[in-house]
Amino acid sequence: MNRKLLLLLVFPALSLLPACTSSVGLQVMRPADIGLPDHVMHFIVADRTRPDEAHKNTNVIEGIFTGEGIGMDKEGSKACLEAVKSSLLQTPRFTVDIASVSGMKGTGTAKMPPALPWDTVIKICNARNADALVVLESFDSNSLPYVQPGPNGTIYNRTRVNVLCTWRVYDAKKKIILDEHTQTSEYIYDGVIGGLLDIAIQRQRKLEMMRNAGNAAGDIYGHRIAPQWIWVNRMYYSKGSPEMKSAARLVRVNNWDKASEMWKTQLNSSKEKTAGRAHHNMALYCEKMGNIDEAISWTEKAYTNYGNKSSLRYRDELFFRKQEIERVKQQMKVIEEKEKQQNGQ
Repeated sequence: MNRKLLLLLVFPALSLLPACTSSVGLQVMRPADIGLPDHVMHFIVADRTRPDEAHKNTNVIEGIFTGEGIGMDKEGSKACLEAVKSSLLQTPRFTVDIASVSGMKGTGTAKMPPALPWDTVIKICNARNADALVVLESFDSNSLPYVQPGPNGTIYNRTRVNVLCTWRVYDAKKKIILDEHTQTSEYIYDGVIGGLLDIAIQRQRKLEMMRNAGNAAGDIYGHRIAPQWIWVNRMYYSKGSPEMKSAARLVRVNNWDKASEMWKTQLNSSKEKTAGRAHHNMALYCEKMGNIDEAISWTEKAYTNYGNKSSLRYRDELFFRKQEIERVKQQMKVIEEKEKQQNGQ
C-alpha cells in the first residue's frame, strides 16, 4: 500500500520561472484535514437542507431578499452532495451512497438545525450497512450581480455567489458526532452577454452558476474528511550544459530514469552552478520515485556545497511533504491492514 500512496504521476506544467528553469507537476496524496476512526469506511451522504413546516415561510422570504430565486439552493445543495460523494470516492478507503430520506428536513436557511436523533442516524446507516452518516445540514446562498454596458450592444456581467454550508458527520457505531463544520466560500462568474436576455435564459444562467458553486463547496468538504490526490508544482533546472538540456527534454516525455542518468554526469561539473543545479534536479527525481529522505539529502548538498538557494526552499517543501505522507499513512492504514488480511499475510 505504501508504494501506492507514494506513487507520483507527472505531467509537464508551465509557469513563470527564470529562463534556466522549467516546472513539472507531481500528483501527490494530500491528507484529510481531520482524521476519522478506522472503523469508518462506508458513508451515507444525506441532504437535510429542505425546510420543515416551521421554516417554510422564512425560506421563501429570505430567497426574495438575497436574490437566490426559487429552487436555486435546491440545485446548489444537490450538486454539493454529488461533489462530496465524488470527492470521497477518490480515496481507496471509502465507499459512499447518497440516501433519499424524504422526512429528514432542516431549516432551509443558513442556520444549522439541531443534531439528528441517534435512532434516525442508526436506521439510515443500517439500511445500507454504513458506518457513518455525512449530512449537509444547511445550504444557503446569495448572489450579487454587477452589469455594465459593453461595446456593440453587449453587456458585461459579473456575479458574485456567496455560499454557506453546514455539515455533520455522525458515527452510527459509537453514537458520536465526528465533525461539525460551518463552511463559507465565494465564487465569481464573469460573462459577456450579446444583448438583453429574457427571463428564461437568465434563470438558466443562475442555475448553472449555483450548480457550479455547490459543486465547488462539496469538493472542499470532501477534502476536509478524506485524503485526496492533488497536483503540486516543482521547479527544476533545464539549462546549464548540453546534458541538462537533454535531460529536460527527457522529463517532458516522462523518461525520468534517463534524465537522472544525464543529471548524474553533471554532479561533478567544473562549473559549480551547473553541479548545484544537477544536485537539485536529483532531489526532484528522488521525490518523483517516492524517496523523500534521499531527496532532502540532495537539496542539502545542493545548498551547502554549491549555495543553491532554490534547493533550500525545496528542502522546506520536502519536509512538509514528509509530514503529509505520514499523516496519509495513518489515515489509510486500515486499508493496508485489510489488504494484508486478504493476502493471508
